[in-house]
Amino acid sequence: MYDRPFSFAEKARAAEEADPDKAVNQVEIARRAEIEIIKKLFLLPGSPKELNIPSPMRRKVLDAITISTDPKIFAPIAEHCHLLLKSCSHRNFIRLGVSNGTFETICVATTLGIVLTLGGFMAMLLLAFVSPGFRQCSRWRGIGIWPMWSIGIGLILSGLRGSCFFLLLFSRRQPLPWERFEEDNSQATKRKNTFIRLVSRLMIFDRKLKVKDDNLRRLQHKVVAQSLLGGALFATMMVVVFLCLPIWKGL
Repeated sequence: MYDRPFSFAEKARAAEEADPDKAVNQVEIARRAEIEIIKKLFLLPGSPKELNIPSPMRRKVLDAITISTDPKIFAPIAEHCHLLLKSCSHRNFIRLGVSNGTFETICVATTLGIVLTLGGFMAMLLLAFVSPGFRQCSRWRGIGIWPMWSIGIGLILSGLRGSCFFLLLFSRRQPLPWERFEEDNSQATKRKNTFIRLVSRLMIFDRKLKVKDDNLRRLQHKVVAQSLLGGALFATMMVVVFLCLPIWKGL
């Protein structure tokens, strides 16, 4: 009994067995139709799903498909798209998925971390050079700078990963860009001036959502732990280095 083919390859093979010449023509026609669809969807400038490929590569492929239907013509495009996904697009997508705050919130949190870190250095130098001038003091007072460096570096490390440290602690997140689409296009939002819209995106004013995905929540907790550990190691190292320097006039 004749088995009904379920794929294009099986249909082409069955047709070739029945009539080789006619089968070749049918395969060529089918390939040409598929290539035209690919061309209109992905390759032509301004197409609905235009691929982000270099212009010389685009012209070369468009010229090649006019004279051939060999699928190997698309190999350079496939390799280029895979490289983009591997080195840029997929990485940014994952980072955006893990991120829990807006750009404004992350900038504020990271700036706070930088201020705390620089403030720690300033406080340590003041303790070493200014404080002994008023009264005798021990160098061990410098240990009090440890929390400033620890928290500051923790904020910076979490900010570099695109996350807000405080939101990570409570497994909360701000709305993602595609969740704000309707909100940004609403008439009430359009009537707000630029400054009000900017401030409304900060963590303390924006609505906060609970992270429901267990895997994402575990990943964010891991980011918190790594940031805290990195901050603690940096703070410990800096305190030890400064306390061992011969800059202290006190006991």
